Order: sequence, then C-alpha cells, then structure tokens
Amino acid sequence: MSQYNRLMEFAKRHETLAAAATAVTVFLGSSSADVILNFLRLSRAATISNDIAVGALAGACVFLYSRAAKERDRFERYKERIALMTQVDRHVRKSLTQIAESALTEDRELRIRRIDDAVERFDDMVMQLIAAVPQTQ
Repeated sequence: MSQYNRLMEFAKRHETLAAAATAVTVFLGSSSADVILNFLRLSRAATISNDIAVGALAGACVFLYSRAAKERDRFERYKERIALMTQVDRHVRKSLTQIAESALTEDRELRIRRIDDAVERFDDMVMQLIAAVPQTQ
C-alpha cells in the first residue's frame, strides 16, 4: 500500500505528468491490442475489438485514480476524527479530574463551585467541538 500512496502523491503533485503517463499507458495498451488482433489474423473491420480494449484500459485508469482519491479522502477524515477524539479525551479527563478532586474537599461550597466549574468547562468544550465538526449527511 505504501507504493500505491507514493504513486498517488506523485500524481497529485505532477498532474500533467500523470495525465501523460495515463495517455502512454492507453496508447501502449491499444498498440498491444492491435498486435494481438493482427496475430490472431482479425481483419481491420474488427477494430471494434480494439476500441473496446482501449476503452476498458482507459476506464480502468480512471477507476483506479478515482478509487485512490476516495481512499485518500477517507484516510484524511479518519485522521481528523482521531484528532477530535484526542481533544475530547483530554477535556473529559480534565473535567473528571477536577470533579474527583473536589470530592476530597471538606468545604461544601468550594466542592459545589468546583463541580459547577468542571461541568461548565465540559459544556464549553462540547459546544466548541460541535461548532468545529463539519455537518455530514
């Protein structure tokens, strides 16, 4: 999969070169199909077979590129989700630690204030995360 990723990165950076490589691939595939058709002694009227071969090869190139682009986008979304979950974990831990520490406090007013602060911090974090996450359908 690493060669595949490197190839996709190369294609993204050098779009013109990637398009030229696709054109050369389709040309070589078409030429190979011509040689095979001549070897099989098929007449020139059978060029529809050649056209089908070229179309299939070009379609395969487009399919592979499309699939790679979708895979890359999915990978990026997963990275964003992991980063989001890391933020959520950090904020939840801070709030829960503050609540746990407040339970050890003897002063009732101070304990309630610390718990309220932790809940408010948690609510603020949730509201910020909701605003930061793009809405998907």
